[in-house]
Amino acid sequence: MRMNQTLAISAVLFAIVLAGCVQEDPDAAAMQSAQAKGLNFLETLDIQQDTMTPGELYRSTAEDKYEGISELELYRQMDFYINVAYLEEGLEDSLRLQGKIEKAHALFDSLVPKWEEGSIDYTYFDPGGKQGDYAFDLYCITALQQKNERMEKKVLSELLEAGWHTPEAQGFRVIIDESWCLSLLAAYHEDEMILNKEMNDKKEALRRFRERAMEGLDEEQAFIFNFQKTMASTHVLMLLHHMKINGYGMDETYARELQQQIAEETRENMEKKDYLVNALYWLSVTDYEDEAFLNQLAARLVETQEENGAWKAAFDSEHFQGLMTARALLALEEFKGK
Repeated sequence: MRMNQTLAISAVLFAIVLAGCVQEDPDAAAMQSAQAKGLNFLETLDIQQDTMTPGELYRSTAEDKYEGISELELYRQMDFYINVAYLEEGLEDSLRLQGKIEKAHALFDSLVPKWEEGSIDYTYFDPGGKQGDYAFDLYCITALQQKNERMEKKVLSELLEAGWHTPEAQGFRVIIDESWCLSLLAAYHEDEMILNKEMNDKKEALRRFRERAMEGLDEEQAFIFNFQKTMASTHVLMLLHHMKINGYGMDETYARELQQQIAEETRENMEKKDYLVNALYWLSVTDYEDEAFLNQLAARLVETQEENGAWKAAFDSEHFQGLMTARALLALEEFKGK
């Protein structure tokens, strides 16, 4: 079963306070330098040391289905190497990451045949769901990134009337995980009625989740919940984008509402890098019209880079720098291409 630490890890990765002065416009040379420094950092990064604490490694249990390492270690490595694969596709200078790129290919070349034959696990976000071998969200993201039709057909075959979840599932994870899986179905041009029905379900799930009360939460819990709301909106926007680029109809008005919602919530949290990376990437991908705001996001992101080229997490500054750095580089590259 996938570790229940995933949500907490996501909060750790993105809960970062920004420092320094604010530019209104990103400098092209500064952005190029930031990307070069980020690639230098990633090139020599020790992934195991970056993603696993000594205590977690000590508790690891090797299992063949997890490539001889623990489930937790495999999934954290996959999070990083999925981003490396996207960097290979999107960065002109990605050859500087050749060593990491080769490791990414080797990992997925070894995983995909097993995952094609293995079963999907839902229990990490749904107590009533079916137990299986491999986490549902990473299964769909891997199938989408690797363009694997056999995995896509398995995901489609397990779609239920209400999505892939039971009534016991976590609302936040239903939105973000199933948005990835619906994006996968859109990439394979599955039935439009299915996609539209599930899209409407996600819109309703998002509305309900965002209307939840916050009573009784401490400061850290409130931060996590507020960021979850923004991330949930981002994932529905992501699904709309994937449907649009694959030829499905899209509610443009609703997409603009989501963009504005994400932008407004990011403006209120400009000191937090979690919001910056998330907003800069997806608002750039979906052609957000406020270029001045995107410029400000990009400039702030460049300013927060460490001297060694990394972007650090606040709650655990010694770990998850690789994932943060890869995501920051992807966001800056997408912004440059806008």
